[in-house]
Amino acid sequence: MLTRHVQRIPSPSHSAILLPPGKRYCCRLASVHTGRKQSAFAFWRPSGRKSCARSDCILKDGKKYTIIRQRRRGSMPDSFDPAGSKAQSRLGAIVQMGYVVPDLERALAHWTQTLGVGPFLVTPRIDYAELNYRGRPIQVENAVALASWGGMQIEIIQQTGGDDSMFTDFIARRGGGLHHVCLLSRDLDADLAAWQAEGIGVLMGGRTAAGIPFAYLDSDPLDQGRVIEIVQPSAGLERFFARLESLAAAWDGSRPIRYL
Repeated sequence: MLTRHVQRIPSPSHSAILLPPGKRYCCRLASVHTGRKQSAFAFWRPSGRKSCARSDCILKDGKKYTIIRQRRRGSMPDSFDPAGSKAQSRLGAIVQMGYVVPDLERALAHWTQTLGVGPFLVTPRIDYAELNYRGRPIQVENAVALASWGGMQIEIIQQTGGDDSMFTDFIARRGGGLHHVCLLSRDLDADLAAWQAEGIGVLMGGRTAAGIPFAYLDSDPLDQGRVIEIVQPSAGLERFFARLESLAAAWDGSRPIRYL
């Protein structure tokens, strides 16, 4: 028999919970209450079970733990690191929030006119030297806009042509919205190997025409805006990021959208 508990807690990306004494626990999202920004999670002790289900989180008992991510199917570990996996601790802070939209111009109007964010630098087409989605090569055409908002980069992407990708799949399932967050890496291959050891592989990745390697991790099977993008920046990309910051700091509201 499974010992069950239900507790309302904030978003699983930032929540701390306190479980009754016992052994290791599994947890599963039961429902979402977007108005209050809370979710209901069901917790239970896996008596006699060797593993939690595919969508379960792995927790330990009797202490507060931050739910870092959902764990894929597999045996329960002997220990769980409440501060995050080794792969996560190797990476820096989030530098960018990425939105995928069906209409870039409409999204830019909202961000600049309603939210007052800008100026956005728009690249009508991003070229890729190599791009793979779920292990197969693809070709896509993306229009991308970038701005800085209080030190956080806002990226808005519209796929304008090409093959099916995680962007078109996200639009088909969710209609658009927050899709991913971006972290920077000094050694992308090493970090991807560390994530793979934790059971999280690459959803989509490759290299830009400028030779910048990047990867989107398969970390969000429920399409809730928790895909993690990892980029190994070049010196040129770091200069571009610095330019975004300086433009935002000096912006007087003029020319909110600037095409490159």
